[in-house]
Amino acid sequence: MYCVYLRVSNHTFKTKKMENPLENLIGLYCMKAYCGYWEQCKIICLESLDTSPLLSNHPIESKWLFETGLMGWRLLENGTILTGASESKQHKDNYLKSLNGKKIVEIKKNNATDYSLIFQDNFKIDTFIQGIDPSSLEFYNAVEESHLVLDPQGNWNPLKETEGYSDAEKLQDLHSKQTDKRWEKIVPRESYDNHCSNCAYFITIEGRSYLWDYGICSNKDSYYDGQVVGVRSTCEYFDFELTDEQ
Repeated sequence: MYCVYLRVSNHTFKTKKMENPLENLIGLYCMKAYCGYWEQCKIICLESLDTSPLLSNHPIESKWLFETGLMGWRLLENGTILTGASESKQHKDNYLKSLNGKKIVEIKKNNATDYSLIFQDNFKIDTFIQGIDPSSLEFYNAVEESHLVLDPQGNWNPLKETEGYSDAEKLQDLHSKQTDKRWEKIVPRESYDNHCSNCAYFITIEGRSYLWDYGICSNKDSYYDGQVVGVRSTCEYFDFELTDEQ
């Protein structure tokens, strides 16, 4: 499913911007930008320019989260492409850091489904769908528990995540949500750099999308060996390449 959605906590949804919910990002600051699963671009935004989490390597509370899902995207500076969905995860992470601390100054709607996020200092994220899909962009508000989806005609409509699921699929969906809530509390804390997902010893977990943010550590030297870790966790034994086993 092609999607872009915003996850919100501790905020009131600005209903006056229903025509283009992405405009709620204008004036917010990017506190962290990184690459997720399936070539996603993820941007954590806050209302104030608080750099202490970045400097102290502490986890950042997600007030607003922008994700490109499976849409195509690219990062530009002064019109020059720096990276995009087709690059390696390490390459994307390195360049996406350029957005940290930058303010979103404008949202451009390029057509019914494609958007541009304009940042300070002439940085820009372009998003575009690469094929036909019933749902193109999504907007999720955790406070009011509203979930909007942008259809290919450019209309925002309510979305029921489990609509059309069988009883067995709904049970699986509920189980994965509950698992996600438990695992969030036990995985190592998030890091600013050297994410587990970029480590050679990280083993991905297959399953519903709620579990895509987790994996298994297989580094015998790490204290997390054989345990569930988060894609944005890390430890002192992080390595881009496997080493010879002794």
